[in-house]
Parts: sequence; C-alpha cells; structure tokens
Amino acid sequence: MYKLCPLFALLWAVLFSCWTHANTMLQDKISLTIESSHLKRSMRADIYLPLDYHLDADFIRYPVIYTLDTWTLADLVVGVTRHLGTTAAMPKSIVVAVHSDDGISISPQLYKSQSGLPGAADDKTFWGQDADAFHAYLAQELLPQVDQQVRSNDFRLLIGMSPTAAFAAHSLIKDPNLFDGHFLFAAASVVGMGYHPNSSLIDSLFEQLVKRPAHKGYLYVASATTDATEAPTQPDTLKTLSTRLAPFPAYQVRAEQITNFGHYPMVAQALLSALDLVFPRQDFDIGLNFNAFRENSEAGSMLKQIDNYYAYLSELVSFRVWPNADIPRNSDSLRAAAMMLRRAGRYDEALALGKRWVQLQPSSAKALAALAQTYQAAGQPNQAKPLLTKAISLAISSNDPLLTHYQQMAKQLGMVSEAHNADVASPPK
Repeated sequence: MYKLCPLFALLWAVLFSCWTHANTMLQDKISLTIESSHLKRSMRADIYLPLDYHLDADFIRYPVIYTLDTWTLADLVVGVTRHLGTTAAMPKSIVVAVHSDDGISISPQLYKSQSGLPGAADDKTFWGQDADAFHAYLAQELLPQVDQQVRSNDFRLLIGMSPTAAFAAHSLIKDPNLFDGHFLFAAASVVGMGYHPNSSLIDSLFEQLVKRPAHKGYLYVASATTDATEAPTQPDTLKTLSTRLAPFPAYQVRAEQITNFGHYPMVAQALLSALDLVFPRQDFDIGLNFNAFRENSEAGSMLKQIDNYYAYLSELVSFRVWPNADIPRNSDSLRAAAMMLRRAGRYDEALALGKRWVQLQPSSAKALAALAQTYQAAGQPNQAKPLLTKAISLAISSNDPLLTHYQQMAKQLGMVSEAHNADVASPPK
C-alpha cells in the first residue's frame, strides 16, 4: 500500500475541514410568470432549489412543497426544509412559493357552520370567487410548468394558512390526488366551516374518503391555543377531525393546538410537527446512523447497510430517497463515511462509497478528488490520476476555491501537466 506523505495528508485534512460549497453563482431560485387562462391574469411563483441541486445527478428528483400565503410562509418553509434536508433530517426538497393577490379571493365560499366563530351557522365567512379557477390554475398550469422547469418527482405537499388553508382544504376535497399531503395552519375553525350551514369541511372530506378508503395521504391541522379565545370549540373541532378520519388508516392525520405562540408565530412550531408527520424524525433524522453502520461490519458492507436503510425510507414515502453526498462537519454523509473507512484501512468499502458519491454528484470536483485520494491510499495511483485530471478540469471551469489543493495533489502523484494547468488557471474569485 502507498503511504501518504505528510504534505498530502495535510492537504486532504484542509480539503475536508475547511471546504465550503463551490459553484455559488448558480441560481437557487427560479421566478415564473404564467398568463393564466383560468384566472384571466398574470400569476407569479418562485421556485427555490435545495442545496447542491446543480451538483446532483440528473436522475435525482425531489419532492415539491407548494406554499400559499407567501408573505408569511415562504421564507420559513424554504429555510426550515433547506436546513433539515442539508443536515440529513428529511429528504431534500424543492419549495414553490405561489403568489396570489388576495388569500380571501381564492378561498371557497364557506359558511360559519360548525366553526365555533361568533355568529350564526348560516353566516358567510370566507367567500371567495376564484377557488375553482385557482385550483385549475394549479393543476393545469403551474404544476406542469414546475415539473418542466426542475427535477421534481410526483410527491407534492400543499401548505396554507387561515383563508388559504381553506383553499387547501377545498383542493383536497375537490381532488384528493393532486397533492399527497396538506398542511392547514391557523385552521381549527376553518375545518369546522362548511359548504352548507349544516355541514363542515370535515364532513365533506369524510365523504371523499368513504369513496376511496385505501387512499394514502397526510393531513396536518393546527391553530394557536390563543385562537380558541374567539372560537372556544376549536379543541373539540380538532378532536372531531381526528375521530372522523380514524377509520382510514392509510390517511395519516395530526390535529393539534400550538401553545406559547400566537396566531402567526405558531407556524414555526407547526411546520416542524407537520413535517414530522410526513417524514418522521425517528426514521428520517439520520443522526449517527452512519457511525453505527460503520461499526456493524457483521451486517454487511457499509454501502449495503446505507442502501438498505434508504430503501426503507423510500418505501415509507413512496418515492426514492437518497443519502446526503456531503454534509460539512457531519459524519452522516457519503463523504465523511468514505473518509473514515479510508483512515481505518477499509479501502474496498471506502472506494464503494466514493464511487457512489461520484455517481450522485458526477460534476463535483471534490467527489472526484476524494475518490482519487482513496485510490492513492489503496495503492492504485493509476486509477487515481484520471479522476484527479477531471477534478482539476471541473475546478478550473467553476472557479473552485479548492483548485490549488487539487494542484498539489496532482504534484504528489507526479502529474506535471495537470499541476501546471492548475498553476496557470485563473485564480478562484
């Protein structure tokens, strides 16, 4: 086996400890304007891509989370899902902020019915004119356009709050298959409203599920406890929702009150709880699982254990879930796992993980250089050299700040021309 010289080892330590994401110039937000034939006006939406979207292979596709009430939901949903996705606590996701001029206008025409709000059951409450047209805009114009623009999969969530939660509930009742899950925030009273004074949205949803008892989906409904001051029956409404939908085990429901937060701030805690309904933390928060896989060699190679676990996660949500290729300062990624196996002299396993990283991020100079380093450590420099040549080429084209490190790695392998190319390349900006 080849023994790494001190300089080479030092360079690699720098590579792994100080690295930050390159290619920051690639856009992580796409703005759409659609001339809607259904709404007879221009509609806007912003698509937010997950971290490393542009590095990930073309075959990797992502669930999409659609948010209404963009002024209060979009930034929070983008920030939380990016954080959880980047730290291996949920699948990385695309977020679409759907702009609407007025949340009331897209709400269905509802009576107070069983909402518990002051007034009579036959009083009108949210009474929009565009609910069905807006639903058609989503189904026939926006969603297809998003699917054309980005690498989305078929798993979709819809989030609304108060009047837009009323629309989300209406969309669920109108077409249960358009979205896989619905998060209704500040909506304990909303689900008690009804299309008729003597019925509720809970009744309407129950009637839909009776027609499709095996329907799989997720429904999260929550309000702040302070909202019950105006509508004291909210706790009973939430209990009624859970009880009525309990006969449908494939349809998962969580209904709760959020304490210690007001009407708008409750969204922060509610979002985490709603995401936990769909992506249970006990399963999706990888935690220190990779360390356990590495230490349990009797269960098979580390890659086999990782593949088995992510197959289990994929089965839970009915779409392909991939391991995180690289997480800074975190052991639960292919990068860190390969590095630890290499340090332990388990070169075959380290190479397998390195190859998987390159498969998932084929345009990552860092992934290629890491695999080259493992080949070097395993005493296979001829396998390392073409990988490092490609890594240097990618680093030059992307102004990768690690270019000089790849250059010195090439020198250690006696790759004079590649090292020279790196020397004369434009310095990283």
